Amino acid sequence: MVMSDLKIGDLVTLKTYCKDSGRLAILTGIAKNYNACKIQWIDEKGLRECQTAGLKTNLVKITKDYEHKDG
Repeated sequence: MVMSDLKIGDLVTLKTYCKDSGRLAILTGIAKNYNACKIQWIDEKGLRECQTAGLKTNLVKITKDYEHKDG
């Protein structure tokens, strides 16, 4: 996946080697010149938490077909 494929509002999860892999999140911010982003977990626990910083290269975009688009 090319990182330009990511847009604010996309449904994402983290790659399998990441601590919170499998949790769903919404992409809420993207840094322009860095490999950084902000996500908001959308499970019950995550909605009570603040946004979390992450690396764009660790994101897996969830497509319309409910399949992972892992790059």
